[in-house]
Amino acid sequence: MPSLVQISVMSLISLLIVDFVKRRSLTGRPLVHTPGMGTGNDLGWFINEWLDFADMKQKDLAHITGWSKAKVSALCNGRNGYSRETVEGAARALGCHPFELLIHPTRAVLLRRKVEENASDGR
Repeated sequence: MPSLVQISVMSLISLLIVDFVKRRSLTGRPLVHTPGMGTGNDLGWFINEWLDFADMKQKDLAHITGWSKAKVSALCNGRNGYSRETVEGAARALGCHPFELLIHPTRAVLLRRKVEENASDGR
């Protein structure tokens, strides 16, 4: 079980990443996913991969979050940007931390395991 310090650090990382993603590049366009770092969509998050990982469909996400199916479709297809509230709502529904939506689920699981190993080793 993660300690209070680990939870605080993960929460801080989540907030920092969400704030970073919300910033605009010098061209005024939203920051996008770095090529070669997995699939993701043009907005830089792995919502479709997390849906697959959670064995959910877009309609399930819409139902759990209370969002319209159109909103979920637009988010999943990269047609809409996202806010901090959107990222946090999706993370709650998908059972992950907000910052993990920026990481492919398989990598996020490996990261979680590493954090747990370090915690059990007292690091």
